[in-house]
Amino acid sequence: MDPRLIDAVKDNNAAEINNIINQFPEGEARRRVLQGVTPEGDGLLHIAARLGHHNLVQPLFNILVGQPWRADFWRLRNNNGETCLHEGNRHGHEVFVQQLIMKDEMLLQQDGARRLLALTQMEDDEGMSPLYLATSLQKLDIINILIDQGRLRTASYAGPQGRTAMHAAVVTNNIGICEALAGWNNGDLIKRADESGSTPFHYLASSTSTDDIGRLLLSAANLADKQGSLPIHIAAGQGRLDIINLLLDEYPHSFWSRNSSGQTFLHVAVQMESDSVVEDVCSQDGRISRAILNARDQDGNTALHLAVLTGHQSIFCQLLSRGQVDLNIANRDGHTPLDLVFLSGKVHDDIMAFAGHFVPTLAISSGQRTLRYLQSRYDWMAYDLIVAGASRSARRLDHFATQLPPKQDMDKEWDKVGKSASVLAVCAVLILNAAIALPFNVAARYNEQQRPTRSRTLVFRGFLASDAVAFLSSSVATICCTYAGFAAAGNMRAPYLYIGAGCLMFASLAIVGAFSLGMYAAFTTGLYIFPTVSAFLFAMGILGIILLQFRRTYQHNRALQARLGTRAFLRSLLGDNGGMLRLFVRRNAFIKILHCCLLVYCILLASTIFRDRF
Repeated sequence: MDPRLIDAVKDNNAAEINNIINQFPEGEARRRVLQGVTPEGDGLLHIAARLGHHNLVQPLFNILVGQPWRADFWRLRNNNGETCLHEGNRHGHEVFVQQLIMKDEMLLQQDGARRLLALTQMEDDEGMSPLYLATSLQKLDIINILIDQGRLRTASYAGPQGRTAMHAAVVTNNIGICEALAGWNNGDLIKRADESGSTPFHYLASSTSTDDIGRLLLSAANLADKQGSLPIHIAAGQGRLDIINLLLDEYPHSFWSRNSSGQTFLHVAVQMESDSVVEDVCSQDGRISRAILNARDQDGNTALHLAVLTGHQSIFCQLLSRGQVDLNIANRDGHTPLDLVFLSGKVHDDIMAFAGHFVPTLAISSGQRTLRYLQSRYDWMAYDLIVAGASRSARRLDHFATQLPPKQDMDKEWDKVGKSASVLAVCAVLILNAAIALPFNVAARYNEQQRPTRSRTLVFRGFLASDAVAFLSSSVATICCTYAGFAAAGNMRAPYLYIGAGCLMFASLAIVGAFSLGMYAAFTTGLYIFPTVSAFLFAMGILGIILLQFRRTYQHNRALQARLGTRAFLRSLLGDNGGMLRLFVRRNAFIKILHCCLLVYCILLASTIFRDRF
């Protein structure tokens, strides 16, 4: 392209453009000059569109009068396949776009030009039309120009991967654009699907767009994608309660709609772990029946089966709390929810033996004995189902054992224990060294004070107590982790590791407290921030651990109480299933005692710090 033309276009100088063009004779020479491009493939109109120089449209159009290649000039594409209309849309120049389209329609109306696509119908190399581009960029004024009912040709609405401008409008969450496109072309875009069969309503259900847009798209509420999913299934998977309620209000029958896997929206919500949707379903007594809660998919799984498979405790407890949920429905493989819990391979052998699912020797021979001592979520699920009266499937125990997960490689498990023990032992030794050295340094600084205040004396005593706790805890942790690293310790390696980890946690908190109190006791400048931070860290850490355990216990037992009623729950727990309660308490006795000790320690520490302050 002639550099002079580029400069003239950039300067918005129509007269200079005419002067340069007139220097070339009409015909092939002038055509080569006008159709010249930059290295990016941009022509004169691309440059003018980028800069918004709308007053150049008419002069350039006049130059083309009588030229047989005028349509080619007007529809020139750059290296990305974009026309000047794409460029004008991208930069939001409404006046330029308006004049460009008007001149393009004049070309279309002339003889021999009817076979051409209008600029509004031309797509780039990615299949993106000007309308789709303007929608993606939320250029409402340009959109209104493109979809004007008075246009000679209907604009293309195509986008990449079969999407339409309405898909893009839903994603942008622009209600004005959605209203404009919904009312255009007889609402044809509402039901148009992309390559995956997804309509704009599917996009809405999977995004954060408002439900006001959903009201514009209700005519596509019953259209499924290629996976057989309706918008209500997508909304359930994404936790869009507003969309679900909108669909149920307008189309109550969608309550029973199923996807290609035979799943209701409740199945999808459970499988995708949409806690809020399941909670809403379980709380609507007037709209939820026994059938929807116990509906089975093509694999025979109910929502409770899927809750067990996903391992989501909150969803499991919400379903369990509903008395209408049947606990003993078997899927196509003949497994009840209790069977699936045991088949996870994550339930402790003692719990499985208590349930009578199979004898402990069978569990040991199948390699199911684990190295953990805290209740897992599957332990709690087994506890809930057993106390609630769930039963196992009617099958021989040896046949059931063949379906258990593969036998664990105990050599690898012990190797993990050894590596974990070595890391914990190093941390314990570091804390032990600090606990040994810290009191001597702090005591030397403390004794330099001629008359320590009463509060400083109390804090110094608290420091000594904290340091003693850190010393004892780190010593026990070092010994236990050392034993856990020896293969000769045999089956006692896991308990040693468990005790050592607990003592290390105790030592870590104690050494932090000792450091904070020691700073206050050793220096005379009144560093109150250190004991304050110490007390806060202790309180938050210990209370957080205790509340986490309490929350899980409350969550599961509250679900059982809601299902069985208070009397029946207590009768089942303390009577028929009293052994399960004792098993849970016994298996966590050490950690519960440790938590109580930590809490008492925090209380004593706080009272020591603030005894003389308040």
